[in-house]
Amino acid sequence: MNTSNDDQDRHENIVTVYSISEPFEAELIKNTLQDNGIQCSLDGATQGGFTGVVNIGILVKESDAKRALELIKEHHSESSVIEDSEDSDPAE
Repeated sequence: MNTSNDDQDRHENIVTVYSISEPFEAELIKNTLQDNGIQCSLDGATQGGFTGVVNIGILVKESDAKRALELIKEHHSESSVIEDSEDSDPAE
């Protein structure tokens, strides 16, 4: 039996909340969103020989977009801290 919530979920707009060219990073973001209860899919994930050239869209339901962006920002701030610490010279 279908409820009005099921119908609403099926007809809700899907939006691209973020684009990234790195497939590995896109998968990490997808996993982070799904671990936090946000259904997510990747658009353009099968890039073939264009890895790192073609952007991959992170797709979520419109109602999840704000929360998804917040989680992505948290994820990237953690990633940039790791990258910054790897780039820094400990002798400085």
